Amino acid sequence: MSNAALVSEVLLLYFSNRLVSTKYLYLGLAVQVLLIFWLAFLFDNLSSLALLVGFMPICIVEEITYQYPKRYFVMTALYGLCVLGFGLLQDGLDFFNFILLAEAVAMIALLSIYYYQMIYRQAFQAQYLQEVNEELNQAYAQVEEVTTKAVKQTLARDLHDSLTQDLIGFNMHLSAMEVLLDNEDYQKLAQTLEKTQHFTKESISEARQTIADYRQEKRENLTLQWREELQKRLTNLQENYHLNTQLAMPDEIESSYHQGMDVLRMINEALMNVIKHAEIDQAKVDVKKEVKMLQIHVINFGKLMRLLAQNNQHFGLLDMKE
Repeated sequence: MSNAALVSEVLLLYFSNRLVSTKYLYLGLAVQVLLIFWLAFLFDNLSSLALLVGFMPICIVEEITYQYPKRYFVMTALYGLCVLGFGLLQDGLDFFNFILLAEAVAMIALLSIYYYQMIYRQAFQAQYLQEVNEELNQAYAQVEEVTTKAVKQTLARDLHDSLTQDLIGFNMHLSAMEVLLDNEDYQKLAQTLEKTQHFTKESISEARQTIADYRQEKRENLTLQWREELQKRLTNLQENYHLNTQLAMPDEIESSYHQGMDVLRMINEALMNVIKHAEIDQAKVDVKKEVKMLQIHVINFGKLMRLLAQNNQHFGLLDMKE
């Protein structure tokens, strides 16, 4: 019978984790406790008490492992009381030995709880940190993807606002020079050529500034004075494209550099559309500042323009939307 009891104990220890690794934690623990007490009745008094006390750390470890981070040792407490009750039923166990048994149960329980909980907490924290690290890596990959997309959109807008519009200006100047050449108006041709050279130098300077902005740190903390910058752009459009723009604007508006540049680029794009499609040399920019909003109207006095689709490779309106 003792051999069968030993085999049963080994099997119990081997399958103990499977008994409690389900949502029915206390049911699995109760089955183990019943089996261990059944084994205790198969041994003599001293061996049975040693077996019951020795099983207590296993009960504690399973409760900590499968309900962490909760700290309710209900089954362990009931098991300890059952062990003490079992000791009272044994013959030859006097009061002094019972006190020793109670002290042994308490010390084993406290030491097991303290050391295993400390070790398991470290392992749990290591696993938690690993999971957090994986989440951070995923978040970093998503941020990198979003950042790359934002950089591409910014680069596309800058190319459209600088290089593309400058090339349009070159084409218009060349077309004008071609007409003057056909009419043999060499005096105006020379003047137009001089303006084109000046326009080319300005375009090169702006391109270099754009490259420098990409190489340097972002100007996050700078502010932009709207009236001066907007008037500069309107003057440039008047000199290069002969578009006379009336500006209606309240007192000076100040904003962050990037926010202001984005709005000024939209105004510039709208005026370029007037130049290319409206067949007029007059326009008006009306800027109204409210509490937390700016209302900007670019008024076209010429031919109405239809919206141009993106698939026709006209990206100005798309850039304004972005």
